[in-house]
Amino acid sequence: MTVGVDVQLPGLVDLLSRLEDFRDDQVPFALSVAMNRAAKDAVSRMRAELGTVFDLRSRSLARTFGPSGRMGDVTRGWSSKRQWPNLFVDLHSLAPSMALQEEGGTKPFRARSVWIPTSFVPRQANGRRPRRYQPGRIRDRLGRSQRGDARVFERDDIVYERLRSTGRSMPLYLVRARARVTPTLGFESTVRHSFERAFPYEFARAIG
Repeated sequence: MTVGVDVQLPGLVDLLSRLEDFRDDQVPFALSVAMNRAAKDAVSRMRAELGTVFDLRSRSLARTFGPSGRMGDVTRGWSSKRQWPNLFVDLHSLAPSMALQEEGGTKPFRARSVWIPTSFVPRQANGRRPRRYQPGRIRDRLGRSQRGDARVFERDDIVYERLRSTGRSMPLYLVRARARVTPTLGFESTVRHSFERAFPYEFARAIG
């Protein structure tokens, strides 16, 4: 599941009725160009606002918002005059987790439980967790003989890491059967507002 927005062109019939001085074959191209430019502006604004909504640890989340790639490539979500008369632009996020952040719901979808990381889970420079701290890796270590200074164990639905050298135990994950996600993203409202504000200006530029 991904989150996306179907953006309708505002006042298209009234807009086209005013174009008496322009050739009909100019309109599809100008409309698709304006839609793509407005979509690019909307995506840029959405990416910029992510930092105000989430505590971002890397830039990878922002890159999931599209259209992406070369402008005009319909396979990447851009509009093209070849779509005429049903022009569209696909504004979306490829990250399934964003649908939950936009609409709310419960997780996980398939797993038996959800692991909620604490601030004790270290992060690399790119914001990602080191491989040894990924839930799948830790599950493999639980209940097995573990070498080295660090040992992981689970107690009362909390996964800990204990350092033999210091005796210190740190909670890494809270293990829950279900986690409720409340809508926080605001993707649709941000995209629609930005797109509908930018489109008339971009269309005037394209047709002029």
